[in-house]
Amino acid sequence: MVVLYAILKQLTAMKAGAPDDRPRHAEIKISELLTGEGSPGKIFNLDSVQLLNKLYELERLGHLTVNKTAGSDVVRISSAETDPMQCLTNYYEVLG
Repeated sequence: MVVLYAILKQLTAMKAGAPDDRPRHAEIKISELLTGEGSPGKIFNLDSVQLLNKLYELERLGHLTVNKTAGSDVVRISSAETDPMQCLTNYYEVLG
């Protein structure tokens, strides 16, 4: 869930200045998640295999969809929970 928080923060930063900054049903390239500024790949020092494992875990939980096609590998946020801070709050509430 902390990786989801980082993804949502990155999407929010990319959409800064738009009328609605919250990333509803947003897409982002996996390469951006790996090497982009403020990306989970950079924050958590993940290589591509580690990042994909985290993405597939989040996909199994229903938070996003990983679309790997020729030349256009993207992640689509499918979770209704698109507020980064709420995502982090929920994570720590589950931990107790």
